[in-house]
Amino acid sequence: NASSEYLFIIEFFAKDDKPNADWAKDIFAEIFETTINMGLSSTKQYVETTYDAVGVLLCIRLNTQFALELQRRRVPALESYTNQTNMLLWPRFQAIMDMHIESVKKAGDKLIVKDIHPHYVSRRFGEFAASILTLNEDYNDPILSNSLLRLRNELEFLLEKMSTSFDDRKSKLIFLINNYDLITTILNETGRKAVEAEVNHFKELLNSKIHGYVEEELQPHFGSLIYFIRMSDQGKDISTMDSEFFDRVSADFASTWRQSLTSINTSVIQHFSNFKNGTTILHAVLGQLIIYYTRFCNVLEERINDGTVKIKNQPVGVQNVMVEIKKFRSNF
Repeated sequence: NASSEYLFIIEFFAKDDKPNADWAKDIFAEIFETTINMGLSSTKQYVETTYDAVGVLLCIRLNTQFALELQRRRVPALESYTNQTNMLLWPRFQAIMDMHIESVKKAGDKLIVKDIHPHYVSRRFGEFAASILTLNEDYNDPILSNSLLRLRNELEFLLEKMSTSFDDRKSKLIFLINNYDLITTILNETGRKAVEAEVNHFKELLNSKIHGYVEEELQPHFGSLIYFIRMSDQGKDISTMDSEFFDRVSADFASTWRQSLTSINTSVIQHFSNFKNGTTILHAVLGQLIIYYTRFCNVLEERINDGTVKIKNQPVGVQNVMVEIKKFRSNF
């Protein structure tokens, strides 16, 4: 309405005479002064009482588009109005973000962790971050990006702190994996390019925790095998290990590996309700087991061939283990 009225006034009063054009602008200002003041007052009243960061940012984006449209229509009369609106919206957005950050910072002493499943604060962050990043697409406002980064840092610290509620490292890792997976899933659901950097960040966190979980899951079932691998990785001279050690590792593995695979499969199903994430983790655990056992068998074969080791218990073939693992990899 304002742009139509402005164009009419310019055409009717201004013609090609600059003084008349200025006079036409004064006429427009006089006509719309009350309306503009009411609009600014209404915006100010809303801004001062709202805690909706997404709503305020949406208003900022709309105001930017209105300003661009007015430029396209060559209507400069409302430039002051859009600028003043921005001056109302941006400081309030920053203040709300600061309050969110402070709230998360103080939440560590109040939030209770009951189980290993994702905490509601992770869902809230994921949905909030997805909305903010979507509204920041093609704008890349540094103020907004820095605020979201601060909020993300506080969330990660909060989740780490909440994970200390669990007594064992395995449960801590499961809790963090479930929360990081939920955030990653929510961000991915937007399908927007704007969330890619955030998704990659949480994927890195997720993968690092999955790596730790893989070791924790294998340790109780294949302790002697993992001990051998760690000795090798630490640069220990495994050529000094005697036949008894190799025999014991082979015997331990042969006596429990099938039951252990079943236990691992059951554990993953119980702890990770997200099918896709659970499948990824199960594959990681079983894949790491194959790598460890293959390394052990290769060293054992070398030691037998050079005559430095003689064993009583024939090790289970790697191919047999792989055939059995394939049954579990398709059953999650």
